[in-house]
Amino acid sequence: MATQPTNLPVPSESPRDLKFNAGKIDEFTSSSSHFYIDRFGINHWTIAGINYSAAQAISQFGYITLDSFELGNTISLPNQVLRLEATGEYYRWDGIFPKNVPSGSTPSSTGGVGTGAWISVGDSSLRSYLATKDGAGSIGLNTSGSVQQALVWVTPEQYGANGDGLSDDSNALLEAISSGYPVWISQKYLITVPLILESGTVIFGNGEINSTNQADSVIKIINALNVKIDGISIKRSLAANPGDADMAANILVSNSQKVRINLVSSTISSIGSCVLITDGSRDVNVTGCLVTTDGSFDPSELQTSSTVASPNGIFIADSSRDVLVFGNTCEIIGHGVMIQNVSGLTPIFNITISNNNIRKCSSYGIISYRLSESIYNVNITDNTIEDIYGTYYNTATPTTPYTHGSGIYGQNVHRHVVKGNLIRNVCVSTNNFGTLSPAGIGFGSVTGFDISNNIISLSGSNGIICDGTDSIISNNIIKETARAAIRLRTSERVKVINNNIDCTTYATQGVLAESSASWHKYLDVSCNIINGSNASISLESTQNSRVTSNTIQASSGSNTSAIYVGGTGYDAIIDNNTITVSNGYGIRPQIKTVVTNNRIKGATVGKSIAAQQSSYYDNNFSDTGGVGSVFAEQSLSSANILTLLYQGPVIRINITNATNQLFGITEVPVGSTIVLRVPSGVTIKNFNGSTGARFRFPDGADKTTSRVQVFTFVNTFDGILDCISIF
Repeated sequence: MATQPTNLPVPSESPRDLKFNAGKIDEFTSSSSHFYIDRFGINHWTIAGINYSAAQAISQFGYITLDSFELGNTISLPNQVLRLEATGEYYRWDGIFPKNVPSGSTPSSTGGVGTGAWISVGDSSLRSYLATKDGAGSIGLNTSGSVQQALVWVTPEQYGANGDGLSDDSNALLEAISSGYPVWISQKYLITVPLILESGTVIFGNGEINSTNQADSVIKIINALNVKIDGISIKRSLAANPGDADMAANILVSNSQKVRINLVSSTISSIGSCVLITDGSRDVNVTGCLVTTDGSFDPSELQTSSTVASPNGIFIADSSRDVLVFGNTCEIIGHGVMIQNVSGLTPIFNITISNNNIRKCSSYGIISYRLSESIYNVNITDNTIEDIYGTYYNTATPTTPYTHGSGIYGQNVHRHVVKGNLIRNVCVSTNNFGTLSPAGIGFGSVTGFDISNNIISLSGSNGIICDGTDSIISNNIIKETARAAIRLRTSERVKVINNNIDCTTYATQGVLAESSASWHKYLDVSCNIINGSNASISLESTQNSRVTSNTIQASSGSNTSAIYVGGTGYDAIIDNNTITVSNGYGIRPQIKTVVTNNRIKGATVGKSIAAQQSSYYDNNFSDTGGVGSVFAEQSLSSANILTLLYQGPVIRINITNATNQLFGITEVPVGSTIVLRVPSGVTIKNFNGSTGARFRFPDGADKTTSRVQVFTFVNTFDGILDCISIF
């Protein structure tokens, strides 16, 4: 304060002291500090300090409870509280004592509620709020129930269960579930009837539920919402006559939503499913589970064709959607994960199968198969799939073993992403291959697929099979397959790009578009690296396709071609490929093909290019290193159809690094131009062994006879020699 007091004794009538004391009175009544200092330097309580001291005393010695506003009473102490019977709430008086409360009063009618009046000191309102689901949610608990429900669970033992794994505990478990509280499973419980879970049910713990000698499902979640199963083990064995057990499951989810199945160990016998999600269920998560069989099923044994599909690990069926299958282990099973619209009236869609470990399956690691409505928007990513056996007896010839199966397989489905999976040891049996040729990844009659960044090894017949449209196969690593690394069946607008293929272990083709009654159209096979003794790109029955910027090394075989466009295919582009060929052809196109900017090297007896009718060859580089054929001796007499590109067939070849080169074309159309870039020291021989090149031109008059024109090149010639044949 600006005013300085005197040290005059009390009472002082000094104007300075009177002014100073007026300020201290204001500080005593209005300050939030607990103390003030008088003019002699001594501390005193303020009203705020007195209230604080009283509150501390009350907290140490407790409240004295009195009844009641309705009955009437008198409050004389700060720690006396008066109950309002209507709500059970207690109030203390914050005003002047004593406080008289007439009968029939309320806090509002006897001074109001707030500072200086009645102040609530009870918890009834808090308890009421926490009893609601909003109150439970406000402290971070599951909002499907109250705090009491979240903090309290029941056990089957409270309802009479023995938990010894021998006595029938079905009724006790059903009663515990119907209590509405979470059920803690900590022992072994034997049941003989299904457990029906209604909306809001939670089952958790580390115990086991065992259903023996029953063909029905163990747990049924039907028409339910917000169900959770966490941590328990479920086992099921079958009766001698299982009836409809093929659709039974350890956990059946039917027409339900928001179901969470986490860290569950699910074991079945030899038929049915560990988890079955069906009948339009949605928003279902199956995470961190172990699904397997009990030892009665051996997936490596020869199966009959009727049982090769059973049992299933996780089965997503009939119009289900928004399903997550993540981080599970599926082993010693028929199919690891199966998606199938058996009889659903609407599609299955928005399915994610990711980061699962799937191994030791009899047929398929993951299968997506349409029987009724479509299946689309499926993501199959970052799974490890291994040891798929795929061996069975064909019922038509029951003594003959066959092999079929895939790491990942789909049929008649759409818009799947198959990315980042590790697939190995799939269908490596030497049995006859069944109708569905085995593959690491196989899809038939599909559209809109992205198969990329997968690693496939030891995948039996094929690495990847694709029969479909508007799809891409890219950035995969494929090795050790028996037939073809990538095999296309009746495909249209499919891109095969940036794959790394190793064919060194087996005589495997790199990319094969197999012969078909229907055309392959608009294929793009580009930027692949293919190594191996029979490495090749072979496109049969192909139209309007591109083979560009591939690297093919060490192709061999007397009748093979590193790049082959065959059948009756046409309108292809073969450009900028680098080929090492030790035998056979480097490039063998069909009619109406543009062959440009390719480099063929390394052959001692190889043929660089097999020239074909009405095709265009320009700026190709032959570096065969020995006696080889620049062109095979074939006819070019068909009418030129590429007139928009050039006038007359043009053939230009670079010949280098060889002492002898065989070059021959048996028949050249009128108006053709042959250009040879020949370095000095290179001997050009025709197919009859004489020095020079031989061209046969048709007679311009009746085209019924031919004459042979031989051109002899000087060995020291280094430049371009044009042979214009107009007769």
